[in-house]
Amino acid sequence: MRKFVKKNRKSGAVLAFLTAVSDAKHPFGRIEPSAKLVLFTWNDDQADSSKYYMPDDEIVERPKVFSEALFTIPADGETLVQAQLPDGATVRHLGQVYKATADEPFEFCTAIPGEFVFEVEPAFPFQHQLIRIIAHAV
Repeated sequence: MRKFVKKNRKSGAVLAFLTAVSDAKHPFGRIEPSAKLVLFTWNDDQADSSKYYMPDDEIVERPKVFSEALFTIPADGETLVQAQLPDGATVRHLGQVYKATADEPFEFCTAIPGEFVFEVEPAFPFQHQLIRIIAHAV
């Protein structure tokens, strides 16, 4: 079995992970010869284009805006959860939509205990993330 990656050669975005089974009639698999494919072996956990891309000749994890998906902070009105948002990133929270411009920072603090969920959708190649912030009473 041969494994192929179909990618956008300019951005490195993985368009598809493909496998081809060769046989006597099709020794190189049954993929159309006009397709722009790169012969590449990947681990099965890498076959997810929402998490991986191929900027050069290697599959690498797409970068994340936040290093973690869960943050726990005191509800003291001072402790911040921070990250640098890339230009054009969209942040959603409780039906509100915010569009970042010019590499703005994301900063969140609260004096109210509770759970706060933010959906962060930055431009490619960044991964989309769902961020949960748990603020506990002090």
